[in-house]
Formats: sequence, structure tokens, C-alpha cells
Amino acid sequence: MKAILALLSGLTAFASAHANTLNYDFRGDWQSYTYNTAAGLPDSTRFYLKTGRLDFKGNLNDRFSYQLRWGFYKPAVDTGITNAKRDSLNSSVEYAYVTDKMSDLFALSLGKVNTEIGGLEGATAGPDLYLVSPNYQHTAVKTLSGANIGINQSGASNILYMTGAKGDFNFLDQHIYVMVLNNIADSADPAGNFNQNRGLMGLTWKGSFFDKALTGLASYHEVSPQSATGDTGNKHNFISAGVKYDTSSWVGSLEYTTTTYKDGASGNKDTLTSEIAKFGYKLDQWTPRLELFSSEEEIGIGTTTGTNKFMGYGVVVEYKPTAENFRYHLAYNTISAKPISGDTQTRTEIVLGARLLGDFLK
Repeated sequence: MKAILALLSGLTAFASAHANTLNYDFRGDWQSYTYNTAAGLPDSTRFYLKTGRLDFKGNLNDRFSYQLRWGFYKPAVDTGITNAKRDSLNSSVEYAYVTDKMSDLFALSLGKVNTEIGGLEGATAGPDLYLVSPNYQHTAVKTLSGANIGINQSGASNILYMTGAKGDFNFLDQHIYVMVLNNIADSADPAGNFNQNRGLMGLTWKGSFFDKALTGLASYHEVSPQSATGDTGNKHNFISAGVKYDTSSWVGSLEYTTTTYKDGASGNKDTLTSEIAKFGYKLDQWTPRLELFSSEEEIGIGTTTGTNKFMGYGVVVEYKPTAENFRYHLAYNTISAKPISGDTQTRTEIVLGARLLGDFLK
């Protein structure tokens, strides 16, 4: 604790001297889960920290900038997604990069960056998420029998931040991001030697129109997961496309996203697709919103093949008592999962909480 306080004091002093920012972002919730009998899971309630992070960023000069974001609400290592050998960073370090703005049209970032994966859903700040599709975390009620995608990659949420190089070509409110990043998890041969020889590649377009009221996004990411024997021919790709409309009164988005995993040995595929829609209306201090998704998981790998179907819908109300960066929120979600065999499983969620964000230096 003393070391953390000393680090914060040092960062605060440095930031104050260089006119940088040291932002904080906290969201705490009371959460209730209720399952039907078919889900086979116990009901639960809890208080927990949904988001807790510090974001330190600034500029060395007009050309070079940097960002370091630490999410202390995350575990040091994600189960199955270890990274001790790849970049020596744990999952709690979300950003750690330097950006070189080489010209008005191009900037290069090096370090742990945003992968731009997961479309509009992936681009939404975590504290603003209440209902997420299976493509985001590959889970609805619980991992079903066709969780081949989940075995190899749990979803976009686990690779929102990766280490590598990212180029940003920008012009007239249009951005084209090109990324070459590490693989999705550590890879070592039977003797324990690091044997990564290929990584994740991504291409994303993000554009704004009509004074930024309308935003479009399309992305493609591809990675070949490696094992103790290196590249086995397995391949994983993520594709997303969507539009968002945001004005002083209305906010809404429509999105289609798909994730495909190909088994190198058999050539068979698992494909998970989702259609996601959100619609909200801004009433001064209040913002009610409807959210829904529909997903299908086509299982072609393994002995049990077929289709898992998911459906989710929710109602969210956000309330800001003042103009400051504080809000209360209440969300009610219902998620159903119809597995290849067996009865439909359902989960009902209630989330009640608050979010606070700001700058330590102001």
C-alpha cells in the first residue's frame, strides 16, 4: 500500500508539473442473478467493484504522447490467458504505450494498446456496459457444450488490450487502424521455451459524419492460436460492422458481429454471430435505454454439432443528479440460452449502482 501511495504521489507531482492528467474511474454495483432450473446454477447476490482504474496520460511535446492505465479491479493473470512470457505485463495494465504523431495524417503507437476489436460493443467503455452479447465474453447463462470458441479464446473482452504496434491513418474524421500484436496467450514448447512466431493482425475503419452525430465502424482481426508444437493451423477471426447515432436527444446503435474458429486438423469451424441493438432517449438528468441481442453459435467441431441460440434484452435507466461526473444506474436484463440439446436456460439480472469519474488534478 505504501508503494502504491508513493507511486500515486510521484505521478501526481509529475503530472502537475507537466500539465498532464491523472483520471480516476470507479463503478460499484449491487448485482442479483436468478436462474431457472434448466441452467443448473445457484441464485446469487453481491456487492462488487465493476470498474476501478487510474488513467495517466499526457504529452512530451506536440509530437509524442503517452498513456498508462491501471485497472486494479482486474486479476493479475486471467485464467487461460497468461502473458508472463509475451510482454511481462498482467491484465490489470490495460494501456502502456507511446504515440508518435508523425504527421497530420498518420500516428504510430507502440506498447499495450486498444485492439479496436469487438465493434461498437468492444469500443464502449466498460463502466457503460450492462448487457453484453456472447461475442463479447462468450458466455450467456453458462458455457454450453459447444464452447469450442471459448476454449481457444473467451471472446473480445479478453483481447481488448494487446501489446504490439498500431498505425492510425486519419483524415476528415475518418480513421483506419492497422495493427500487428502479440498472440492471444503465451506459447511455449514442451521444454518451456517461448515459441511464439506469429501474432494477431487487425484492420479497423472508424468514421464520423454529420458533425459526429453518425458513426460507422467495421473491423477484421485474425490470429492463429499457438500451442506447445507452435502453429497447428488453427485460425480465429473476428468481424464487426455497425452504426451509431448520437445527438443531444437520441442515442442508438445497430451492429453485426461474428467470430469464427477453424480447427487446423479437421478443417471444421465453429461460428458465433450476434445482432446487437440499443436505443435511448436523453431527458436532461435521465437517460432510459433499451438493449437487446440475438446470437447463434454454429458448432462444427467435435462429436456434438448443431446450433446454440442466445437471446438477451434489457432496460437501463441512468440518472445524473448534477452536471458533474457522477451517476446512478439501474438495469434489468433477461438472457436465455437454447443449447443443442436440453431445455432453454435463462438468467435474470438486476444491477443497481453508481459511477464516479474525474481528474485527480482538478
